[in-house]
Amino acid sequence: MEYNEQGEEVSKVPIPSEYSMEVAKLKVITAFEYHQEKTRLDKFEEIHKDNLWKDAEVMSLDKFKATEFVSADGKTPIALPTLPSYVKSVLVRGRSARINPDPKELVLLSFSVDLSQEKTVPEQGSLVINDKGQVIHTSSNNIAPRVGFFGDPNKKQELYAGIRRPEDQIYGPVRYVKVFISPEAYPGSMSSSDFRGKYSMSFMLPYCPGGMEYTTDAWAELRYANFSPFGSPTIPYYLRRQDWTYCYDLPPFSGASLGAAMNYVNAMGILATMAVPMYNVDFKVDVMFLSGRILLKNPDGS
Repeated sequence: MEYNEQGEEVSKVPIPSEYSMEVAKLKVITAFEYHQEKTRLDKFEEIHKDNLWKDAEVMSLDKFKATEFVSADGKTPIALPTLPSYVKSVLVRGRSARINPDPKELVLLSFSVDLSQEKTVPEQGSLVINDKGQVIHTSSNNIAPRVGFFGDPNKKQELYAGIRRPEDQIYGPVRYVKVFISPEAYPGSMSSSDFRGKYSMSFMLPYCPGGMEYTTDAWAELRYANFSPFGSPTIPYYLRRQDWTYCYDLPPFSGASLGAAMNYVNAMGILATMAVPMYNVDFKVDVMFLSGRILLKNPDGS
């Protein structure tokens, strides 16, 4: 998807049909990254235009691997050097400059994109490249996979807006998470998400004669791996959703007339048949933590 500066979806990225079954092999990079590589090539040309640049050639990785190179004498073969996996194109030393048949001197520069391909790239924005480093789409917008929390994955997503309906699909449900308000103050206000990432909770409010509002903020307890070898292997962090619940209770009957008594009975009957209000209090979990391991050694390896 293409996104504008406000993070809103602009349009789908038109992926050529030959990549429809190989989308996972495509990569998104910034226009800045592409121009950095191009600048390196242009700078080399500027500095070495009177020597090394004269018969040097930019080659795609495939062409480079398929070419047999010889030194300046036209006879001595030069083996291909081993290149890092990220390299997609190279600037090859021209034949007249191949005095030494050392494979390490064959490649003057290497690039993470295919610069042998003539392509007009915007100054800002994003590019989609294939596994050969060739640009297949450019945009002045940001490009990223479609993301969301719930809904229809084939429709435009509203990340922090919209109301979740019961039939909406939850993407990446977070299972078995403790959700609570304050069980000590509001009995029953503790639950956990199920295998679908959903939870439900019904709790009791204190007596509230004449009506009053209670703060019933909901909390979700999630855990992440502890980087330090000391203490618990996992550490909790919390998400909070602010919420308020209004409560109304009739005061105990203290009227002196039969009419007052009947009105009280009618009011109690109405309250008894009212539906318990149910509404969504969703936690949108988009927090990521980096975890890993580190090994410390003395200079002697101990």
